Amino acid sequence: MGGGVRTDRPKGGILGYADAVASGRAGASDEAEYAFAAAEAEIAVMAGRGGYGHVARRLVAECALRDGWGDPASWLREAVVFFEDRGQDRVAVSCRSLLRDAGVALPRRQRSDSGVPPALRALGVTAREADVLALVAERLSNREIGLRLYVSPRTVDKHVQRLLAKTGRKRRSDLVAIASEARVGGADPSPGAEVIGGRAPPVETPSPGSGPRG
Repeated sequence: MGGGVRTDRPKGGILGYADAVASGRAGASDEAEYAFAAAEAEIAVMAGRGGYGHVARRLVAECALRDGWGDPASWLREAVVFFEDRGQDRVAVSCRSLLRDAGVALPRRQRSDSGVPPALRALGVTAREADVLALVAERLSNREIGLRLYVSPRTVDKHVQRLLAKTGRKRRSDLVAIASEARVGGADPSPGAEVIGGRAPPVETPSPGSGPRG
């Protein structure tokens, strides 16, 4: 057998969330938030951690809403997007129900990828990525996009990085031209910017002596 002690990270992380719930129920909000942050750090080092983390946050959020600690609305909003993106509608509905009962604004439901413009769908761009692309085209920051879509700036950045990879671009500014060509958002790229399927037509400049004669 190999050396060292093997740790069960999923179990350890879940127990940390349980500690947070217990502290919150006892009225120790600071301790609850500290335990929650520790559990998040434990889950964050796991491969495929998203599912574990969002399930845990959904369960903890219900208690946090009741006991008045943490930021359960943000946890639930991100969980809604995560579960809807994966077609896990029952748990997404339960998250929405908790948000509604708490009087919190709900993130809009995800549309089918079939609504993504064909040029983008051919590149594997999802409906959520198309939403992000449209807002990037409005020159919004990750924080501003996150507020619009009810997700964290970090999640927005991940979507932007996927868009760059799928479209073969290196700069965020290139996505504005792509959005315009695919008719997503209100982007208006400058002449000569690269777009899907080629380049925007160059601006014609008159040759010397070709102007109107007096």
